[in-house]
Amino acid sequence: MSLNKVYLSNRKILLQDNEDILLFASDVSLQWSGQFHGPFHGTKNGFLYLTNERLIFINKAQKDLMLTFSFPYESLEEVELSQPGLGPNYLKGRVVAEPEGNWTGAANFKLIFKNGGALEFAKCMLQCSKTPVSASAASNEDLYEAPSFSLPLEVPLDYNLNDIQSSLSL
Repeated sequence: MSLNKVYLSNRKILLQDNEDILLFASDVSLQWSGQFHGPFHGTKNGFLYLTNERLIFINKAQKDLMLTFSFPYESLEEVELSQPGLGPNYLKGRVVAEPEGNWTGAANFKLIFKNGGALEFAKCMLQCSKTPVSASAASNEDLYEAPSFSLPLEVPLDYNLNDIQSSLSL
């Protein structure tokens, strides 16, 4: 629930201490309702990362007012997986702003997975949300820079959800 606070100008993702990227999806659309001003206006197309702490959306459009958006699990409400008969699967829910997150209030979101992956993201999100965030990981002073990436980032498609879940239970 922070706006444009995920990466530096050189497109490096900022991860918290003990935060790891678990899943990646390209060609994801982000739609908003409940907030209609500035950065929340219109459909955003980009990349979605799932870490053990949050979801991170990175907009492909570099001139948009919303370049990145972070969804920590504790800020999410009413998250549902929808699998329509026609059209791509999507996750929808509500996110609440945090202090100093560059926006205020709450907004409803819809993450549309044009190339699949919504079910895997939903399963992994459920597992991650059951794992409490440590106090030190939530502190801004423990931030570090992750390696830079180039667009599009190639991520193996043969990941095993059981391996991800077993690594989370450590």
